[in-house]
Amino acid sequence: MNRRINKRTGGGLPDDGIRRYARFMVLPLAAVVLLVLVRLLDPAPAGEAPAESAGQTAAETAAETLEAEGTGAETDAPEAAAESKAAAPLSESYDPSAYELQQDAVPELLALVQSYCEAKEDCDPVLLARVFGVDSMTEEEEAAQREKMELVEASVKGYENISCYSIEGPEPDSYVIFPYFEIRFRETNVRMPQLTWGYARKGADGQYYIEAKADEEIQACIALAGQQEDAARLIKQVKQQQQAAVESDAYLQEIYGGAAASEVVIEGKQE
Repeated sequence: MNRRINKRTGGGLPDDGIRRYARFMVLPLAAVVLLVLVRLLDPAPAGEAPAESAGQTAAETAAETLEAEGTGAETDAPEAAAESKAAAPLSESYDPSAYELQQDAVPELLALVQSYCEAKEDCDPVLLARVFGVDSMTEEEEAAQREKMELVEASVKGYENISCYSIEGPEPDSYVIFPYFEIRFRETNVRMPQLTWGYARKGADGQYYIEAKADEEIQACIALAGQQEDAARLIKQVKQQQQAAVESDAYLQEIYGGAAASEVVIEGKQE
């Protein structure tokens, strides 16, 4: 699998600005759960560096937009909420070891990850919102999101080797996903592997989207999936690749704060 999105080449920031905003890229896609990723692959969904008060990932911003607009799980009817509380926790019946970790097995999920990367590279907040099931944004929200995305794009040349690993989730038409991609920064030729994590489900329109506000039960299921044998092996492998990339390149060391900063994190647990 060797898919590449690499369309924009312009833009630039002073070196200190590039280092500052490049860190957006190392946070999980869902870390929005925090999708988000995805806190994408930016899973993860997960190479993670310490968060900074200076900014957030695009996915996190999308999640906050959902919350501000009152969408998401909290808007379910009271009756539905009551039924949910009465039902047995998903994590009690979910056994991800019963499923195989598959790579690019569901075309719709791979398309989601590709759209995520494309939206970030093209600074397209509308496309990014669709990835997380948001159908509309105000002009002000769109402008603010685009501004943040442009700051990130100034340091990133492209995304390569995009892939999506997935395990069947605890609900019908749901998956725990581990988006993978490699970031090519403008200031180095060394690509930085990223593995993020998230929860994808099929909406009423028949399209898959990444859950932007996963509740505690979904987060617990994601954590369980991260412990599945194949998934744990993949996480370890990507962590080693991340460390090797950081150790080999001075620019990546400045961004990630050393090899120890690029950890794959599943529900707060470093793997």
